[in-house]
Amino acid sequence: SSNESNGEASSGDQVVIDFFHRWPNEPRKSFYDEKIAEFEKLHPNVKINVDSVLNDSYKEKIRVLVSNDDLPDIFTSWSD
Repeated sequence: SSNESNGEASSGDQVVIDFFHRWPNEPRKSFYDEKIAEFEKLHPNVKINVDSVLNDSYKEKIRVLVSNDDLPDIFTSWSD
């Protein structure tokens, strides 16, 4: 297409990002919700789907997602 030839993405291209984190409770929930809303406002073609569960459930769910090769685009991890 003509957009591809000049290196630009079409303004109508919708991008969906799946984001999984382990802070469904305050105060971090509000922090993440606010930052996601700010990002989506700056990038109207991007939709961020958020899933969050508490730590122990997170560990179990991330194991299942890894084993099924069905990881979200962005997720939290531990350094150790």
